[in-house]
Amino acid sequence: MHTYSEDEPWWHQGHPTILEGPEGNWYTLYPARPAWYTGMGKQTILMPLEWTQDGWPVVANGFKPWEILPKPKGGENSGHGMTLSDDFEGELGIQWNVPDPYVDLLKSGQGKLVMTASGDDSKSATQIVVNATNHSFEATVEVKIEGDVTAGLVFGNHEGLRTNGKTISYNSDEDWRIRDSDIEVESRDRIFLKIRNYRQNLSFYGSLDGENWTHFQNGVRSGDYRIRLFAAGEGKAVFKNFRYLGLESMFSE
Repeated sequence: MHTYSEDEPWWHQGHPTILEGPEGNWYTLYPARPAWYTGMGKQTILMPLEWTQDGWPVVANGFKPWEILPKPKGGENSGHGMTLSDDFEGELGIQWNVPDPYVDLLKSGQGKLVMTASGDDSKSATQIVVNATNHSFEATVEVKIEGDVTAGLVFGNHEGLRTNGKTISYNSDEDWRIRDSDIEVESRDRIFLKIRNYRQNLSFYGSLDGENWTHFQNGVRSGDYRIRLFAAGEGKAVFKNFRYLGLESMFSE
């Protein structure tokens, strides 16, 4: 099992696991990455198997991993996909990856995520991560600053936006990329941050009302599809209404 051509929709196919399914049917389960968008991470592929007369497993004739396959018999249809947005009304959603050191620094419920700050910057800060599932998407969040805290919404390589309650600033991982691009903030109560990714080209926006947006002139290209909320310093950041909007599916032409 492997990728034969860069023209295939799935790259890095390999090392499958063989398993027996309902009614004695056989399948292979293995990881692969979307072509040209390998930074989206590994996806799980299920393929039907057949056995040759001399006992070798082969992919069932006529099936390709990028085509629609018949659903195995048995079990309930649990629906397709999972929303990545989170209104923080209850416990933190299962779409989030929470590093162990920060579990006790997070409290989600009643429409807000209270994040106790730690560390000095977006790399060492308290943070949670969600993986984007579309080639193109927008991620938006509202944040309130409590204390001497810098919090924000950044991409996997820590490019993005940060705010200390006084300004909204472009957040860069590289010192040589830092440019003077701040928006002054009149109130710490409502600050909105947005990242737009169009086919790995990132744009950044800040707002004081969630409707009128200022576009930061700091575009960047990145193949990393991890979205982070972070809080650094001493105090807390309160996040509300994390919204993920897919603009283009993984299989768009």
